Amino acid sequence: MSAPTAPNSAWDIDPYTFSGGVYYVPAGIELQPRLPGWGHPGLSGLRERVASDRPHGVSGQKLLCLLCMRLRADEGLPPAPVWMTFVDGPHAPVFRHEDGRSPHAEHTPESDIHKALKDREAATWTAAGATDVRVEAWRPRAKRRPDVLAVGARLTVAGEIQHTTLTPSAVNRRQNALAATGDRVVWTTDRDSADVAFLRQVPHLAVPALDDYRLYRQDRTPQLNVISGWTAFESQRCGWSDIWHGGSTRCPVTGRLQPCGRRHLYPTLNPHAYRPDPGARFPCGSSPDLDHLLEGILTDGWRPYQVGGQRTTWIPTAVYDDVVAERGGSVEAAERPRPPVTTQSGGTRVCEQRATTRSAADLGYLTERFRQGQPLGIAPPTTLLETLPAPAAAPEDSARRVRLVIPGMHAVTGATLELAADNMAVFVEAVRERARIEGDTRGYTPHVGEPRRDANTDADGRFGWTLSVNGRDQAILMPGIELAQLRGTGLAAPCLIVNGSAWWWNDAAGMAVPIPGRTT
Repeated sequence: MSAPTAPNSAWDIDPYTFSGGVYYVPAGIELQPRLPGWGHPGLSGLRERVASDRPHGVSGQKLLCLLCMRLRADEGLPPAPVWMTFVDGPHAPVFRHEDGRSPHAEHTPESDIHKALKDREAATWTAAGATDVRVEAWRPRAKRRPDVLAVGARLTVAGEIQHTTLTPSAVNRRQNALAATGDRVVWTTDRDSADVAFLRQVPHLAVPALDDYRLYRQDRTPQLNVISGWTAFESQRCGWSDIWHGGSTRCPVTGRLQPCGRRHLYPTLNPHAYRPDPGARFPCGSSPDLDHLLEGILTDGWRPYQVGGQRTTWIPTAVYDDVVAERGGSVEAAERPRPPVTTQSGGTRVCEQRATTRSAADLGYLTERFRQGQPLGIAPPTTLLETLPAPAAAPEDSARRVRLVIPGMHAVTGATLELAADNMAVFVEAVRERARIEGDTRGYTPHVGEPRRDANTDADGRFGWTLSVNGRDQAILMPGIELAQLRGTGLAAPCLIVNGSAWWWNDAAGMAVPIPGRTT
């Protein structure tokens, strides 16, 4: 590389002889902020020396961005210095470009949580049989350094740890760059399902947010549950509730409401539906855990699948071909996401316009929002049309009106408190079981209290109770009829009322289990 004329020629160096860190000119050394002691553990007080050695930036000419210089050289551009400033702080020390560009992720010191998860991924892939595992390895084609790179017998997997939030466009740029090199990318985050929207378009695994970073180590938590990012499947007859389509019972092949009579694979929230590889080095526990999934991704036991163009999940390879055949999609679409499409339209859908003309009481379950992270229950979807004559006082309204009647929401006749109490005891056990499954899946300890009678809410043959679940009071209205009738599968089976919304028995048990909020 020729040496251009400059006031300070100390920056005239070959960036390919370094690792893409920050060059500290006064000491003639490369700083690597993500390594212990910035790559020089024997130099005590190095951070304090750099912080106090002012000025930085263009005026000081003490800190050079070697990564920017390498990227310029890759593009065939003439060499030019890119000066940096070190910003010291109690929580987030960072090397910032003097020209205002965003800092490189490689130049941002890692948090303890980031380091713990990165070390765990490297150890897991090493134990799972990877022939080569490297941390912060430079990928020339991607012009990136994934946190962990593992070379397996079938795949090369790039692991990215994301403790802080990024914009979806920044995530997609990094995803596309690594995928273009042939790497299968997996993002791991400790942000729970209510705070991981920026990663939904890329293949990711979300683990619980723990207070102590040491709990992410394998020796402290051998089985670290993954709370979102994977999907198991159940084989069910056509007409089953499809949680990928808002609980629709349409056939996933034909798209029609009329069942086709065949069996299909339906996504499920039941972790026990997954049958793990018995020969895996890291067998899964009550639900797939991080090490088990990382091993499966390396050995091609799990593949990324794009759901509806706006979300990507890992699914078992054993069912991948069948799911793709029925629902479309491909690995390529999941690994090379496009930035989310936004619209500035302020219009409303036709169905929303029509809904405003109906009774809010009739359509209450349609307007009830699903709680974040909550299992999707299926509100009574089938309606009966009751035709009524137009009132005589309105001769101008010659058309016949249509009133919406929702099966199962009628008043319950012949109801008794004794039967409702018996039903409530059985229902509480169903809630406990659903809470246990949710706790195992999402990595928290569930809590279900004892029901408290609330006679003030009794209405229409339904008797009121308050049930504390995961620290929140759930208002239950229980029909006072025989349990067999209440748990029937017919449209006329009376609905339970959970927090003001009508649900049949099985769905009501799920809707009575709120997911605890993030604790950190």
